[in-house]
Amino acid sequence: MIKYSPVFFLLFSILLVFGIVSEVISFGSGLGDIGMLLISMLFAVVFLILYFFKSKISNFTWNIITLCIYSLILYFVLQFSLFRGPENSWDGKVFF
Repeated sequence: MIKYSPVFFLLFSILLVFGIVSEVISFGSGLGDIGMLLISMLFAVVFLILYFFKSKISNFTWNIITLCIYSLILYFVLQFSLFRGPENSWDGKVFF
């Protein structure tokens, strides 16, 4: 699981894009949702590049990268659920 964490984050980002485009998921920030998508995709590309060069990265550094990936996933999940913005505040439902 740790070995494929950048791929997992990429899949999470793709599902996030589809969820926001189909208006199922919202960060509650209006146009700020697009900014969150760009941030998510930027991190996905960076982690994917690191995944291709993982033979040059030590195990300790790779564990730190994996921790960052799971922390970002938790951050994005909290952003579109509990910490939603003022336009679509939290009403107890993740999906609309």
